[in-house]
Amino acid sequence: VVIGRMQNPWLEADVDFLKRNDVALARRRSGGGAVYHDCGNLNISFVTPKDDYRRSANVEWVARSLQSAWPGVVLRACDKGDLRLPNNDKVSGSAARITHRGAYHHCTLLVQADSDSLFASLEPTLQEGLIRNSATASRRSPISELQAMAADCTVEGVCTELAKRFVEESPGKTSSVLSISRPSSLDGAWCDVGKLYSESKTWEWTYGKTPRFNVHLETSVDTDVVILDLEIERCCIKKLTVTSSRSDASGTALDSELEVLLGMSMRESDWIGLVDRLGAGTFAGQVCRSISSLFWPAGGPGRLD
Repeated sequence: VVIGRMQNPWLEADVDFLKRNDVALARRRSGGGAVYHDCGNLNISFVTPKDDYRRSANVEWVARSLQSAWPGVVLRACDKGDLRLPNNDKVSGSAARITHRGAYHHCTLLVQADSDSLFASLEPTLQEGLIRNSATASRRSPISELQAMAADCTVEGVCTELAKRFVEESPGKTSSVLSISRPSSLDGAWCDVGKLYSESKTWEWTYGKTPRFNVHLETSVDTDVVILDLEIERCCIKKLTVTSSRSDASGTALDSELEVLLGMSMRESDWIGLVDRLGAGTFAGQVCRSISSLFWPAGGPGRLD
C-alpha cells in the first residue's frame, strides 16, 4: 500500500491486516491518495521538465494507446487524472510532484489485481469520527480491471504496447526502450537511489511524516467512563488530556500517572510491555491499553508476539 505525502496511514489502511499478510506500507513523495499495488497494478511515470508537465495529456495518451491495442477497452480521462469506464468505475489514478527543476506524474493502471487483498488493505484502522486532522483523504471509488473488458490484456502486454507507441510518437522517433533490472547493489551510480530507498523504508518517514492530528476516545476503566483527547505530532503524543471521575475539579487535568505517555511514539514496538511496566490493573495501564488497541487493534501492550 502506497499512501500520499500528506496522508494519515491509520485513516488509509488496515495496519493490522498489512502486518498479518506481509503487505508493505510506503509513503511516496508526491501527493494524492492511497493505492494498493501488486504485480497486476501497473505504475506508469512521466518525468519531464517543469514547463512540460501535462497530467491530462498523459492520461489521455494512455487511454488512446490502450483503446488502439484493445478495442474493447473504452476509457475516459477525468479530473485529477483518473481513467474511468463508461459506468464510472475507476481503473487509474494519478499523483504528481512539481519542483523548480522538474516534474513527475505517475498513474496506476489496474490490469488484474487481487481485489480481496486490495479492499481489505485499504480499510481504515481509525474511524473518521475519532480523529480531527488536516491530512489528505483518499477519494474512494468503485473500481474495475482492464482484464474484465479484454481477457488478453496483461501487464506485460500493456508495457510492450505503451513502450512501442511512445517510441513511434516521439519526435523523429529518436526514443528507445531500455529495460532496467533492479541492481544487486545500490552503490556507485545508484547511490542517490539507494539513499531514497533506505529513507523510504524507515518508520520515521512512513509514519513519522504523518500530518499532526487529534484523537478523541471514550473508554471505560473499571467503573469509570474516561475521555481521552490526544494531540499527536510527528507520530508522538504531544498533549494528552484525561477527563474522568479521578480528574480534579476542572475535569481536564492530566493524571500524573499518565505523564509517562507524553512524548511517546506511536510506533507499535514502543508499546510492547508498557502495560506490564505500568501495571495491567492500574489506571495508567488500562488507559495505555485503550490507546494502543485503537492504533494497533490486533497487537497492543501485553498482546504482541
